[in-house]
Amino acid sequence: MEVCVKNIIAIFAGVLLIMSVVSCESKYADAVRSMDGQINIMNQFSQAVEKAMDASGIAAAIREFNTNMTRHIPEALRIRGKYPEFADPEKLPEEVTANFEKLSSAAVRFEAAMTKAQNWKDDPGVKAALEDLATLMGMSASAPGQDMRVFSVP
Repeated sequence: MEVCVKNIIAIFAGVLLIMSVVSCESKYADAVRSMDGQINIMNQFSQAVEKAMDASGIAAAIREFNTNMTRHIPEALRIRGKYPEFADPEKLPEEVTANFEKLSSAAVRFEAAMTKAQNWKDDPGVKAALEDLATLMGMSASAPGQDMRVFSVP
């Protein structure tokens, strides 16, 4: 099973977009913490892939990402449900748009890391990790009332 990089990026961009918020002083303080956690997970993955020299390093990075996202997705979905005003990127509250640059940087770096990881997609360990990632993203996307695939990356 081959993982489509664009679909994964779209899912994560959707998760991040929903959680884009201003500061801990706002009514969105819990969303800020959640977004920071998401960005941290993405940056850790990107850094691990950038440092990886072979398929085993890539597979380890993907497995760690999967583990971290398994823990994080329930919180991201909770935030999405709590703040339905984040669902439409065209109608985000003004205070939410301030952190978008941080989000964009993480998404660009993540996409580059996923592109590098695809170079080893035929390795059995990488292939298994990517299949687990696809399953994880499918589960988060199919959570009741939480279709994460409605967002796309241009």
